Amino acid sequence: MNKIFRTTLFAVTIAATLFVVSCKDDDTADTTKPVITLAEPSMNDTFNLTIDPEVHVEFTATDNLALNELKIIVTDQNGKEFLNDKPNVSGLKVYSYHEHIMPTGISGVVPMNLKIEATDENNNQTELNLPFFVKQ
Repeated sequence: MNKIFRTTLFAVTIAATLFVVSCKDDDTADTTKPVITLAEPSMNDTFNLTIDPEVHVEFTATDNLALNELKIIVTDQNGKEFLNDKPNVSGLKVYSYHEHIMPTGISGVVPMNLKIEATDENNNQTELNLPFFVKQ
C-alpha cells in the first residue's frame, strides 16, 4: 500500500506541476511594433495633377503576431481630408494597401501629409507621417 500511495503521490505531483507550468503567464510579452513599408508616395514627392490626376498611396503593414487596427489619412496643410480609411486588418500578419485619390480644389503647389497608424493586438503602435506636394 505504501508503494501505491507513493506512485499516486508522484503522479499527482507531476500532473500538478504540468498544470502550473501550462497556466504560467508568458514573461515574454510582445513589444514588437508593427512595420510600415511605404512604396508611394516618397517623402517630399510632388504630384503634378495635370499629368496624372491621381495620387497613389501604397504600402505594406506587417506585424510579428497580428495587426489589430490600421488608419490612413491624407490631409492638406489646412486639415482638409482627401482620404480617411480604416481597413479591417484584425488578426492579419501582413496587409497590402493600394489606393488612388484624386485631390480636387487644388490651386498651385499644395503641401499634403500622409499619416499611417498601425496597431497590433498588444497595442504596440507605429505611426508614419510623410509630407508630399500636389500641384495643379
